[in-house]
Amino acid sequence: MTFDPHDITGRGYRVYPESLRKAADDVTTAAELVTTFAQQDLAGTLLGEFDLGLPGTLTTIMPNRNGAGTVEQYNRAIETIRGISSKNAETLHQLAHALQTAASYYEQQDAAEYERLKKLEGGLP
Repeated sequence: MTFDPHDITGRGYRVYPESLRKAADDVTTAAELVTTFAQQDLAGTLLGEFDLGLPGTLTTIMPNRNGAGTVEQYNRAIETIRGISSKNAETLHQLAHALQTAASYYEQQDAAEYERLKKLEGGLP
């Protein structure tokens, strides 16, 4: 097997630009879903300071009894997930762009090869 784009002996591979574009569209859709998850869906899950009552805070409830700080820990975890999800969405957007770039490259290669073959055939339209 060869990966030489000029190899037309049938031993190479065939790239279908329209399939790359479809894959890029699907990856873009996935990126948009992840972005919505990070920016909208998770935003509504943050807890307010007293949503779990005093035990959920870091305050002193009574002498020698402190709250567990559950609200703060939970909100930090949600913010971490949101940050990771946003980075993942950006990575997916970069992948979609790379797929579009590859599709354009192979379309240009196909057009150039078509023109070369037309010349070999005597310039048929």
